[in-house]
Amino acid sequence: MKSPANRKETDTTFFVTAVIENRVEIFREPEHAQAFLSTLQHFRKSGEIGLYGYVVMPDHVHFICKVKGEMTISDFVKRVKTFTSRGFGKHVHWESGFWSEIITSEKALLQKLHYIHANPVRAGLVEFARDYLWSSAIEYQSKLTSELLDSLSV
Repeated sequence: MKSPANRKETDTTFFVTAVIENRVEIFREPEHAQAFLSTLQHFRKSGEIGLYGYVVMPDHVHFICKVKGEMTISDFVKRVKTFTSRGFGKHVHWESGFWSEIITSEKALLQKLHYIHANPVRAGLVEFARDYLWSSAIEYQSKLTSELLDSLSV
């Protein structure tokens, strides 16, 4: 993936896409999908990121987060990939690089949330976004206070 010029920004909200090398569908295995989400939650609970949405597709992930303090999005994605790849086995790896886009408005944030939540529906994995287990869609549709996500802010 081509690297955007936003990789050095700190204390910024990003939309991120990361792909498994050769599009291996490692996340069809529930333990791998859960390990990825647990990693995001680890960094969220430690206060290093704010997490606003996610979807774990069979061969890639999308998430929206705010990196906090002096951490860059490059630093964060590298750490996530390192933590999660330990459980993949020796023949499965993340594709080098990732896509990131700065989110500068609430409108852009909501647009990206809709995009990631609709991803499993577009892919034919579920009929309704709320039914996909590896997505934050149900957190938004339930309209309850979430223990898995932070309040929206750009």
